[in-house]
Amino acid sequence: MNNSKNKFNHSQQVTKEIPSIVVTNLQEIIKERGVHKNIETNMLLQEDLGLTSLDMISLITELCDQLEVDITLLSDVDLARMRIVEDIITILISKKTRNH
Repeated sequence: MNNSKNKFNHSQQVTKEIPSIVVTNLQEIIKERGVHKNIETNMLLQEDLGLTSLDMISLITELCDQLEVDITLLSDVDLARMRIVEDIITILISKKTRNH
């Protein structure tokens, strides 16, 4: 019983860290272009941050690896819904909690 409680607590901790992990990864991508912005959760990924579709693929792949989320859990609808920073956070949290 204690082991399942530890797994639950670890999953909760990782879920709490998802927003900062997403923001850190986004900052790395835009910093490579010489852009330094404070990233807000309501920022548009393409318009405000200048992410290309290739950036998005790279970002989502990296986030899934870091968070141990099976990328195949992301549907085409999930990917299409990722328009602002908060969308990525919300979708990854839902997949992470469903995955554990």
